[in-house]
Amino acid sequence: MNIVLAWIAIFASGVMTYKLARQLYLKYQIRRWKIHHQLQKHNNVIQHLYGNVDGFAISKSARNENDAFEYVYGEIEFIPFIALLSLVNPNKNTVFYDLGSGTGKAILSAAMVYQMKKCCGIEIFKPLHETALKQLDKLKAIKDYPSASSSIFF
Repeated sequence: MNIVLAWIAIFASGVMTYKLARQLYLKYQIRRWKIHHQLQKHNNVIQHLYGNVDGFAISKSARNENDAFEYVYGEIEFIPFIALLSLVNPNKNTVFYDLGSGTGKAILSAAMVYQMKKCCGIEIFKPLHETALKQLDKLKAIKDYPSASSSIFF
């Protein structure tokens, strides 16, 4: 709250414009949100888990084997995905489903950041499903994520 009062005082003195004051305030709010949810820590874990996983190649191979060219594969970006998810205010009673969960990146990300009742990924291509299970096993081995891991199902 002190920072807001300081910005109002600076704005009132004519040192900065309203637009600049608003931009600084929004940056401050985003920074607080990232710190509150420990997003840098979680992002580092996601990078560790998925750094060597090429979901696009796994999906392409699976689609070729199954003559399923009409399916599309996509990946999330961690911070924007969490920002979008935060708009629905997930909590301990939330059940999150990802239909076409691929390698499980969205499910693991959601469970790591938010304490949800259940995070469930549904995937029809076996190689992608197996990759998601491997990543879940790796997450379980990281000491800070046992409760997050227990809410994940594929």
